[in-house]
Amino acid sequence: MKYIYTTFLILLFATAGSAQEYYLKPQTFIPNAEKEIAIDIYRGNKFDTTADRKIENVKIKSAAYFKESKPVSLIDSAGALKSTFLIPLKDKGLYLASVELYGSVEQKSKTSLSNQFTEEGFADLAEKIAMKQLFSVNNHYAVKTLIMAEKASGDAYKMPSESDFEIVLMQNPYKMKYGEDVTVQILSKGKAMPKVHVSIVTKTLSGSLFSSEQISDDDGKVYVKLNRAGIWLIKAINIVPAEKEADFDRWFSSYSFSFNNL
Repeated sequence: MKYIYTTFLILLFATAGSAQEYYLKPQTFIPNAEKEIAIDIYRGNKFDTTADRKIENVKIKSAAYFKESKPVSLIDSAGALKSTFLIPLKDKGLYLASVELYGSVEQKSKTSLSNQFTEEGFADLAEKIAMKQLFSVNNHYAVKTLIMAEKASGDAYKMPSESDFEIVLMQNPYKMKYGEDVTVQILSKGKAMPKVHVSIVTKTLSGSLFSSEQISDDDGKVYVKLNRAGIWLIKAINIVPAEKEADFDRWFSSYSFSFNNL
């Protein structure tokens, strides 16, 4: 299996060009069955719940969890604003929470946008920015988290939500061994997305943060070596010129899970 990436101890800091990122964080990734578990939405790029901001209210486009192949909605009749989702763990096995946020439009100066694009791996796009001083970016967010209620059984890990831009795992990370590769696929409405920038962040049991980066292949896949025990966050970003309403569309997706090297 071929893949090329560089791993380094990540020094995380906010820059003027940084864009917003979101992820889901459960109370625990390995809860007991027959209970409810709370899952919160965090905003930030440090993957540190003491530094990143827990969202109190955010406008939700869709939210559901998968135990098997059929999604169960997490949005009540009131709908719009949510901060914490409660999943009833009626049975043992895997549960996947999937949340899509409504898009938000940001206004960026040319310098700020160029810095952001370069930081997120789109230096070639930064060089093509038109000769004007203010740009609009339409951000789209889809976030997932995978938890294991006592047993690593079930296929929830690979369930697609059919959103515009999402991450799907091809193997169950809770069944994998140290040093094995989990295949990650980037999809748009079920279709594979090649040449997408993917970041992998690991927070070890001691609290150290490590990061690596890859580009998805022609099948929209990257291969992630599970070489550290801790919490893993897969992030995918794609930026393209917008067809309407903004200068650029920025698609962001994240997927969190735990790997304990058992």
